Amino acid sequence: MTEPVQREHAAEPPSPYAAEIERARAFARWMDRLIGVPGSDVGIGLDAVIGLIPVGGDVIGGAASLYLVALAMKAKVPAIVIARMLLNIALDGVLGLVPAVGDLVDVFFQSNLANLKLIEQHAGGGKSTRRDWFIVGGTALLVMIVFAAPIVAMMLIGWMFFR
Repeated sequence: MTEPVQREHAAEPPSPYAAEIERARAFARWMDRLIGVPGSDVGIGLDAVIGLIPVGGDVIGGAASLYLVALAMKAKVPAIVIARMLLNIALDGVLGLVPAVGDLVDVFFQSNLANLKLIEQHAGGGKSTRRDWFIVGGTALLVMIVFAAPIVAMMLIGWMFFR
């Protein structure tokens, strides 16, 4: 009886964007999970510490998070996914402005790690998903409604009182 021939599997070639992905991993770890909480997926990073500075801390954290967007652009991540990354940063920044609640948000909503996952999934022009389009499109619609609602309300009030 002959033994099956075992072939050596060639190592998968490194991604041309491996350096960007590795930088993104290191940055996300520093910003969101520098110190892990034992027994949980929660960690505390520089974003949470910087976020303790009233108002300015969240601005600094959001600005620093744009580094991941720059790395994503270098890694040829699709534009819709970059828009989704910007939404994650904006959400983290806006929620971070709420006193006390914002500090908890910095610990539990870790936008840099979420953006890292997006970079890993889409580096090199990986296809965007329906979910990416739904999140960005839904947010754009929500923003338009939020801005349009006061205008429509003022027009209705004006129409009611000045007709």
